[in-house]
Amino acid sequence: MKIKFKTLNIGGDLLLIITGGKEHIGAITLCENNKLSTIEKTNHKDSVISNMVSKMIYDKLKMDIVVVCGIHKDNATKKDIKKIINQTKKEAKKWIEKQSCKNYKAKDKSA
Repeated sequence: MKIKFKTLNIGGDLLLIITGGKEHIGAITLCENNKLSTIEKTNHKDSVISNMVSKMIYDKLKMDIVVVCGIHKDNATKKDIKKIINQTKKEAKKWIEKQSCKNYKAKDKSA
């Protein structure tokens, strides 16, 4: 399954939409000043990912962030879910690294 990240910078804040499989909204997490607030649809577990990714990004980039997550796989097993979580974590790390490089280059050019 392909996990997709879509982003929108809003002032100094970030909106990140994470989808995979049949796109939908399963959970929304706000990480503000390193504190999480989460809303999750009934019978969804997408907050596991929205909480994880919002904390990862806040910890590295110190940006307030809203993560909207909707990843769906029919009849997902525990093994499938673990794979999706690990894949999403890997994608988040790549995304964070890209952002860190952009920020570093921007600072480097102004010096």
